[in-house]
Amino acid sequence: MTECILPLSSLPGRSKTVIVDGVRWEVGGPAFNTCWYLRRLGWAVKLVAPYGLNNDPLVKEALATARLDKSSLLPVDGDTDSLLTVWTGDSHRSIYVRGALPRRIARLLSAKCHKAQQLIIAGSRHKVIRRTIINLITSQDIAVLGFNPSYAVYEYQPSELARILSRAQVTILNEEECEHVRKVRGLRRNEELARHVAGILIITRGRKGAKVYRHSLVTELGSVARKAAFPIGAGDAFFSGFLHMFLSKAPVKEAARFAAATAGLVVESRDVRVDVSERDILRKLGAIPPENLKDDL
Repeated sequence: MTECILPLSSLPGRSKTVIVDGVRWEVGGPAFNTCWYLRRLGWAVKLVAPYGLNNDPLVKEALATARLDKSSLLPVDGDTDSLLTVWTGDSHRSIYVRGALPRRIARLLSAKCHKAQQLIIAGSRHKVIRRTIINLITSQDIAVLGFNPSYAVYEYQPSELARILSRAQVTILNEEECEHVRKVRGLRRNEELARHVAGILIITRGRKGAKVYRHSLVTELGSVARKAAFPIGAGDAFFSGFLHMFLSKAPVKEAARFAAATAGLVVESRDVRVDVSERDILRKLGAIPPENLKDDL
C-alpha cells in the first residue's frame, strides 16, 4: 500500500480543517516493512502483492531503496491501496482506501507463489486475497513461517484466523489485536490463546515492551528504546528481527532480545522504516540494561 502518516498535536475538531504542507506519500505496510528488514539482514525475500499502475514511479523508487525486485508484484489498473493516518503521539486515526482488483487476481497471486517453500502472511483488507492465502496454505505443501496481520486482523473471518493460527510458526499481534483474536476464538486470557496457536505468539505492548509465548510465557521484555520518538512500524521491525533469529535457529529468548533491539532502533528514529544492519542491532543489543530483559516467568 501507499501511506501518508501525519504527526499532529491533536485531531481536528468537529467541522474543522487542518492545513498541512509538504505531505509525502510512501510505499509501506507490514508486508513491505517485513521485506525491508529481512533484506537488510541478508535474507532473500519476494514481495507478492498487487499494486496500481498509477503509482508505478513511487513503487519503483521504493523497491530500489528496499533492495527488492519487481518480479513478484502484480501490476493492476488504477491505484494501489492507500492509507492516510493522523498520529497524535499516543493514538491514531486512519482511513484505508482500497484499490480495485481484477477478477483473476486469485489465480495470478497463486501463480506467483507456485513452488514457494515458506510463506510470511501479512494482513489484507481484500476478501479475495485472504481467501487466496487460505487456499494456498490448504492446498500446497508450504510452510507458514509467520503471520503479521496488523490492523487488518479485524477483517478476517473466525475460520480464516483459525486456519492461519494453526499453521503459522510465528504470529505477532499488538494488545488490541490480541484482544480481538481472543474474542473471536472465545478465549479470555493471552495464555489460553498461546496454547491454541501452532508455534510462537508475540504480543507487543508499546512502551511496556513485549511478551513472547511458546504455549506458555517464555520471556517478557521491557522497551529498550532510550526515547519514544515515533513508534509506528516498530512491531514490523520486531517481527522481522525475531524471524531473522528464528531462521538462524537461535533460542526463543535470544530471538526476542534481538527483536527488541531492532524495534528499539525504529522507535528512537523518526521514520517508519530504518536503514539498519545486523551490526547496528547487535550494538544496540549490547547497550540494553539487564533490567529490561526478564527471565522466564
